[in-house]
Amino acid sequence: MNTPSYTILFVENPLASADLYSGLFGVKPAHASENFVMFVLPHGYKFALWAAADPDAHIAANGKNNIAEVGIALDSFEAVDRMFGEWSKKNGLTVVMAPKTLPFGRSFVVVDGDGHRIRGMALGENPQ
Repeated sequence: MNTPSYTILFVENPLASADLYSGLFGVKPAHASENFVMFVLPHGYKFALWAAADPDAHIAANGKNNIAEVGIALDSFEAVDRMFGEWSKKNGLTVVMAPKTLPFGRSFVVVDGDGHRIRGMALGENPQ
C-alpha cells in the first residue's frame, strides 16, 4: 500500500509561515531555510512549507492559486469549539467558517496568510 507521509504547502515566506504553524502544531521545525521548512510531527508525518517563488518548486504560472486544505482530526465537538476559540484569536489566521455542525460532524475553517485552509473537525456518531 502507498501511504501518504507528508504535505507541502507552497507559501510566500516559509520562515514567516513556520512561525504560525509552529504555534499551531506546538513543535519546532526539524529543518528551516529561506526556501524550505519541514516539521516532523510526533507520529512521523512530515509537514513542509516551500517558497512558491523558488524555481525548483515548479508552481504553475497560469495565474491559478495552488491552495490546499490541512485537516486536523479532533476527538469531540467540544474540542472543535475549544480549538476554534484559541485559533480565532491568533495573528496570521482569518476565520472562514465558525464551528458548524454538518452532516459528517462538527467543523471550522481558518486560512493562513497564503490562503491555505486549515480545518478542525470531529466526526459525528453517524457521519453521512
